[in-house]
Amino acid sequence: MKKTILVSLAFAALVGTSVWIGSALGQNKTAGAPAAELPHKIGLIDMAHVFKEHKKFEALRNDLKEELESTEAEGKKFADKIQTLQNELKSGVFKEGSQEYISRETQLAKLTSDFNTFRAVSQKDFLRKESKIYGTVYKEVEDAIQKYCKAYKYTLILRFSRDELNTDDPQKLIAGLQRTVVHFRPDDDLTDSVVEYLNGQYAKAGKTSGAATTAGGTTSGATKGAVKPAGGNR
Repeated sequence: MKKTILVSLAFAALVGTSVWIGSALGQNKTAGAPAAELPHKIGLIDMAHVFKEHKKFEALRNDLKEELESTEAEGKKFADKIQTLQNELKSGVFKEGSQEYISRETQLAKLTSDFNTFRAVSQKDFLRKESKIYGTVYKEVEDAIQKYCKAYKYTLILRFSRDELNTDDPQKLIAGLQRTVVHFRPDDDLTDSVVEYLNGQYAKAGKTSGAATTAGGTTSGATKGAVKPAGGNR
């Protein structure tokens, strides 16, 4: 009888200890659990529309266009001289093999080489400057989006297109059907708010100072201020 009682007491003590350990582990797990994460809030932006409506991007592109026109005018001078020499050689005025003919052939060869070099360097320079413009403006757009997300608690921003599906062009229709975003709330479209913010900052900085930075960086004040919500419902 005593032996049975001792066994029962030992078993009860073991069960009690197990319950206490389980309870303690449960409390530690609860205490160590991370705080509940905020729910995801997804926003949308039409980057093509932002670039199209951004005044600074338009100004920088116009500056580059003027520079390109100047380069093309210089290239046309090369082309005109080349054409003149070619016409002289084809005219028959100078006998082939004569000193005058050979002189013009030499000039034509050098001018053609210079023109090809000029064209290659100019094209490379244009692409470099164009890339810097896109890079500069993209960083400003990205900065505006980050401000918007911080102010209105967005956790993810997706690119999308506002354009309607083009049912007249089969290729464009197929491309449109592959869109990632097929439905959204207008209030989650950040596009207009970002454009308004960027243009406001550009206006404050002044168009002259903004264009002067071209591909060298953002304008002064471009990262200050607050982004207004789309529709005002935030």
